[in-house]
Amino acid sequence: MTTYLITPPAQKQPSLEPSPESEAGKRVSEAVYWEHYYEHPHFNYEWNNGILEEVPVTDLMQYTLYSWFISLIHQFLRVHPVGNAVALEMGFKLTPHGGRASIRKPDMGIVLHSNPTVLRRWDKSYAGIFDLCIESLSDSNKREIERDTVTKKGEYARAGVREYYILDPRAQHQAFYRLNRSGNYVPIQPTADGVIRSSVLDGF
Repeated sequence: MTTYLITPPAQKQPSLEPSPESEAGKRVSEAVYWEHYYEHPHFNYEWNNGILEEVPVTDLMQYTLYSWFISLIHQFLRVHPVGNAVALEMGFKLTPHGGRASIRKPDMGIVLHSNPTVLRRWDKSYAGIFDLCIESLSDSNKREIERDTVTKKGEYARAGVREYYILDPRAQHQAFYRLNRSGNYVPIQPTADGVIRSSVLDGF
């Protein structure tokens, strides 16, 4: 009789490396943010007047609405190639006159080919101002809601982002804004059949 010795597979030793912790709330210079936090391997940070802000994670409902809406824009841009869409981790600097500087990474941004600042193929950040910004509402707490509906709305308007959309799967805070001549956001009024029409993406 032949006897076989079966050696059990070696068990993977648990990592002794501590799990990384978020540094949200930490004060850093703009230069340090660009060098160490803009492309952070574990956390997605924005920079708000010297303070790190962590971009919240999304849930399934938010992702489903966001992905559906983004697919509409991608289909539109395939038929009407008037600009480029970037998403999630490409940031741009907002420096309103006399205001607080920030670096934001909208869930989606649109840069038209007519924009005076060209978005180049290999850019990892955008040197200009997006023509349209879209945020999928972060609603885990009141502070997150206010960041999208109040803070970013004000920043985008002062910087000159021509349209700003807030997507909310619960529809409570969903909004579509257009910049008026005074530099303020006003709601885009739907047509008689309830359609919201963009002026940035003509025909969308």
